[in-house]
Amino acid sequence: MQICKKYEKTSVLELKNPMEPEHIDRIIAIVREEGWLEHTIFISFALSNMIHVREVLPEQKAQYLIEGRHDWQELLDTLKQYDLGLDIDHTILTEQMVKDVHALGKELNVWTVNKLEDAQRLTAWGVDYITTNIIE
Repeated sequence: MQICKKYEKTSVLELKNPMEPEHIDRIIAIVREEGWLEHTIFISFALSNMIHVREVLPEQKAQYLIEGRHDWQELLDTLKQYDLGLDIDHTILTEQMVKDVHALGKELNVWTVNKLEDAQRLTAWGVDYITTNIIE
């Protein structure tokens, strides 16, 4: 987070594994103490973590991390119910999925995109964020 502050970048903070609510609350308190909540996106594969973030911070940017295939309509319903964006493995994403997420008014991040041609295709589809290890 301090590196992101130094370079004026958005922090993407992954809450690994299902966590106890009090541990999430402590992480939120640290980010708040740093004055960086408005520049932080919380992400997690654990829906329970994202639900707690949403309960504590109703306006905070938060994205549900997805790996592998899911029931698409059920996933869209979850995003809508808990007011979450989506952070998804780019290899399973389609252009229609981007449209569906945006139709809900939610942001979409893709991970981990390391080929320029993939990044260009995903950008053309309108994804909001690209997580990469090497593309500049």
